[in-house]
Amino acid sequence: MGEINELTRAVDQGRLNRSVQWRTGIAARQLGELDKSRTTLTSLVDQYREAQQEAGAGMALVSLGITLHHQGNLPEAAARIREALVLQEREELAGDRAWALHALGAVERDRGRLGEALALLERSLELHRESESVHGEAWAHFQLGQVYLRTGGVARAEEELRLALGLYGRTRDDRGEAWALTQLGRARVVDGDPEAALERLRDALARHRLAEDARGEAWTLYYLGQALEEDGERDRAVRELERARTMFSRMRDVYGLAHARYTLGAGDAGPSRAAADGETCGNSGFRAGKLLVGRAGRTFGGLGWRTGEGVDLRGTGGGRRGERAGSPGGRALRRTPVRLFRVVRGPAPGKTGRRFLRCTMLPYAGAGDSAVEEARLELARLAAAPHPLRDGRLEDCLETYGVVLARGVDPAEGWQAWRLGLVPNLRAREVMGVPLP
Repeated sequence: MGEINELTRAVDQGRLNRSVQWRTGIAARQLGELDKSRTTLTSLVDQYREAQQEAGAGMALVSLGITLHHQGNLPEAAARIREALVLQEREELAGDRAWALHALGAVERDRGRLGEALALLERSLELHRESESVHGEAWAHFQLGQVYLRTGGVARAEEELRLALGLYGRTRDDRGEAWALTQLGRARVVDGDPEAALERLRDALARHRLAEDARGEAWTLYYLGQALEEDGERDRAVRELERARTMFSRMRDVYGLAHARYTLGAGDAGPSRAAADGETCGNSGFRAGKLLVGRAGRTFGGLGWRTGEGVDLRGTGGGRRGERAGSPGGRALRRTPVRLFRVVRGPAPGKTGRRFLRCTMLPYAGAGDSAVEEARLELARLAAAPHPLRDGRLEDCLETYGVVLARGVDPAEGWQAWRLGLVPNLRAREVMGVPLP
């Protein structure tokens, strides 16, 4: 009898230790200690496997996948969560499988696989309802809202996010409410309503700080910077984006860090301020912007995000004066994006945007009329091949730049596409031209 009691205490102690370790890994993630979260949860997965507890190993793998997602390691995050799904095939684990499915849906969304993400999240929502998990339903709606944001369906996205907000309220999840408000603020930014976005994001920021959710605070600062940029408050936008970048760097959130670098280097908050000061594309202001977006592009590429690397260099040829196209420095600087636009591949609408931007760079990348003629021919090909998911604003850009080419391009004036606003705006950066089933 004494031996049985001793064995029982040992088993219970093991379970208690694993439960504490699981909660430690999740808490570390929320505090922004992503490396600690990853190592803790990796060790936990091994412990559950040694104890031959498939259910526990599955949940630990899902938690590990979420941490890897937050660190920007999207392929490995997807692999770990798919491992969990294999362990959760039994009917009695349907509730656990629902959490794995919505975590995987979030990863595939950020990999640009929106159709797959939508299917995963809708199935997750069904399973959460069957298992009567109100909290699970909230997170599934939250992730669905972000899928619709990526497609430009702001109204549908806000509907899903409001459903999530209400369900978070029912379960008294303050952290979830803060995240829902962050994404509702982001939705207003994407829809071109920065004033409403600022109100929501400031409310969300206060809630994230109260909940001590460092990652939520960092992402809210990032979207706040975008909203300020759209509202014309560029200096304040730069400050908020810098704060977000610092937080992402500190917590080793590579995915967030790449976004912050990109926006600081390529958005209006960076290069347009330099242009307003009369800087040229060869001086420190534009070189700093080019460095930031270049680093962001390499990071996105490393994470499996090939989309937008060419567009990341759209601010490198701006300035009111610019370098003369005939100079070696001017030609070299402008050939960089032209070469990059040739090789980047992605969804058809994204390719169209990159091909258009390449057109705007061609007159500066080569000498003589041949480069201008190549730009005209490419522009005509784009205009003759519409796409059902093409951004309507791009159609206007094609027409406007056709007029610019007809009048003649003066290299001494710098990159005219930048001056005329014929570059991707925030909505174009956020929305993917990917059809949903």
